[in-house]
Amino acid sequence: MQLTETEQRLVARLRQQEQSFIRWRWMVLLTAIACVLTAFYCFHVVQRMAVLSDPPAVLAVAFTIPIVYMMFGVAAFLGVHLVTRWNGKPETLLLLRLIDESQTK
Repeated sequence: MQLTETEQRLVARLRQQEQSFIRWRWMVLLTAIACVLTAFYCFHVVQRMAVLSDPPAVLAVAFTIPIVYMMFGVAAFLGVHLVTRWNGKPETLLLLRLIDESQTK
């Protein structure tokens, strides 16, 4: 099977995307861990401030709770994304492998 020049550029772009994700997956993992640690720290601060009854502390708690949930959500999204695509996107890897095999025959 012969690929046109446009198709060859698309295949090259797919290869580049897969290689860049494999290089950046450790950074994404560190980001997910940092999000979890930040959320736990904010949750700890909220627990300590919840004991206080002065208005600034209550306001700080009210503004910090959504940040905690958002950080947990971002960390969960990044974690699931990494678990499902640690070695690359399966569909893209299969497509590239099929293209390579068809080129060699």
